[in-house]
Amino acid sequence: AVALVGESPSEGEERQKHRLVGPSGNELTQALKAARYDRREALIVNVLACRPPEGKLQMFLRSIKRRNRARRREAKAALAAWRKDPSLPEPAPFVEIPSPVDCCRPRFEKEIEGYERFITMGGVATAAVTAFSDSVAKVRGTLIELDVPRRRVVPTLAIKNVLHSPKWQPVFRSDLRKAIDWFAGRVAWVPPRITYQPDPWTLLSFLSNRDIPYSCDLESDGRECLTARIRCLAIGTDTDVMVMGFLGKDGYRRFYTPEDERSIIEILCEFLADPTRMVMGHNFGYYDKILLQQQWGVTTRGIVDTMLLHRAAESEHPHRLAFVASMFATAPPWKTTREGKKLATEPETDEELQEYCANDTAITHRVF
Repeated sequence: AVALVGESPSEGEERQKHRLVGPSGNELTQALKAARYDRREALIVNVLACRPPEGKLQMFLRSIKRRNRARRREAKAALAAWRKDPSLPEPAPFVEIPSPVDCCRPRFEKEIEGYERFITMGGVATAAVTAFSDSVAKVRGTLIELDVPRRRVVPTLAIKNVLHSPKWQPVFRSDLRKAIDWFAGRVAWVPPRITYQPDPWTLLSFLSNRDIPYSCDLESDGRECLTARIRCLAIGTDTDVMVMGFLGKDGYRRFYTPEDERSIIEILCEFLADPTRMVMGHNFGYYDKILLQQQWGVTTRGIVDTMLLHRAAESEHPHRLAFVASMFATAPPWKTTREGKKLATEPETDEELQEYCANDTAITHRVF
């Protein structure tokens, strides 16, 4: 069985005393039917049991945070004044206004007890099931596996957003279809085999197959491509990736001897400048291309930019790789940590960044 988790009841649900009825219920039923799943087999549950003011949950939660910040400042000022003048009445301890999500948590956890497969609809629902702090826009459509508690989760959009903006309907239905297929064992995330710091001969041998296209990605130490430095570059296919590190997180560490680094760069430049070789990259035709020209003096030739392809195919949707991969490939939430830290800009180690770069490369290949 699957637990379908919403955020809070709509006005129609509150009036009819049933979960996900009316237009929201119809959309969910049709999406599940397209995914070959019977709605009657699922648990339908909301994180909140009652409807927030005006049905605007996110606005309500933000207002509680603002009020708590203001009350905390007032309590801090009162405590400072009392310490200066003990003759004043001692201020009462600061107590936060509780979040309705926390108030409802015991009931919610009791309802989903025993379930291991979840489709979470909206950011509040996703956070309640996974404890991910990232926005649902960044993790929707990904396959999340948790060990404690043991759960398999596919986040998607809140149905009210789908009804408000019909362009998201194909995205919502794609997410549900992927989730049901994953739960049934019909799709899976298979990580690529990664070779770190290959020697020049190993890299040359890997790139010798002229019958297959390769994908490529690089990570730098800045956002401005005219001044940034290349930290690592990955090249490979959907199953095998080579990652070459050139600059450590500290700005000094090197991963090759000077001789090997020159050989590796020469091999990569010759490969990327060859117009007869096909190389895919996401946004490779702009940022990566200029950075390679600046750093290594190479002009890339046979590049296919998957971002431009997606702009041509689905102009109304976002074009970042995480979104494109959620529609055209199967992947975990590899762009950020559970705490919402971006691995491209906030990796804790060089190895973490290089693994991220390798996953970008393999997933770009699968998208293509």
